[in-house]
Amino acid sequence: MKKRNENLMSIHSKPTLIIGVDIAKKTHWARMLDGRTGLEVGHALHFHNSIDGFTRLLGKIGRVKEQTGAEKVVVAMEPSGHYWKPLAAYLTRMGLP
Repeated sequence: MKKRNENLMSIHSKPTLIIGVDIAKKTHWARMLDGRTGLEVGHALHFHNSIDGFTRLLGKIGRVKEQTGAEKVVVAMEPSGHYWKPLAAYLTRMGLP
């Protein structure tokens, strides 16, 4: 519980863009929220479970981060089988938690 509270405080301490990703075998979906307001920014984004799809997501994250003035990005996903691992590895290599 203490770690969860620390994570929540971290999100609210700086302007944060929160990305929730629904993991699937071939096509993932992402929704982006402004951490300050809790409101969705833009529309849901679908992207393939491939390097091209991951690059598409990263580009969208960069544009929305700039649009919202977010200083920090947090990506959350529910690990479904092993399908989340390539995306998690890619995001980690790109410096996103």
